[in-house]
Amino acid sequence: MGPSQHTSLWSDNYSQLFFSQWLPLYGRICFAWNKLWELLYFVVKKNISLLITFFKFDWLHQFTMCVDILAYDQPGKKLRFTVIYYLLSLTYNTRLHLVTQLGDLQGLETVYMLYKSANWSERELWDMFGILIFYHPDLRRILTDYGFAGFPLRKNFPVSGYKELFYSEFIKNTKYRAVELLQARRDYIYSANWVKKKKAEIEKEPNPRPSL
Repeated sequence: MGPSQHTSLWSDNYSQLFFSQWLPLYGRICFAWNKLWELLYFVVKKNISLLITFFKFDWLHQFTMCVDILAYDQPGKKLRFTVIYYLLSLTYNTRLHLVTQLGDLQGLETVYMLYKSANWSERELWDMFGILIFYHPDLRRILTDYGFAGFPLRKNFPVSGYKELFYSEFIKNTKYRAVELLQARRDYIYSANWVKKKKAEIEKEPNPRPSL
């Protein structure tokens, strides 16, 4: 289907009524048309399941495939997590981004009953970000190990983690222990003082080298 056919299909009376009156009741539309015919739609968290159901079964849209569910973290904001549902309509060759935001202790309803492909994506949201997915049939960690503490893709998660895996010669097996970081030899300088320190060392030399 070419762009002209697609435009005429979405410009009938039903589509005009849908985009101008009904859809703004549930969120904010942001048209971002490009050569892939992608549309962004910002929706309130509580309406995400309703709109996904509509976009899948409505004859004018038919977004029958959930390509992926993405998320990113912005600490310091009240709604720190942004979740993006990436839907695809094979009938009309159209892509839709449903964007929603939620707080630290909030969650989303599962769309597993609508898209079986959302199973692993929703488990990844829980495993990496700690976003609760309500009514999911099998909400377990999928990428991290059993007994893993914390959520790695949160911005406040330490790079070294909380636990480390090592081999114990005493029990002849692997086990976990808390990460211990020695701070005795660490000198954190946040204002580029190493440049000043280097210049001071050069000036103290008996025959200072000429500056380049």
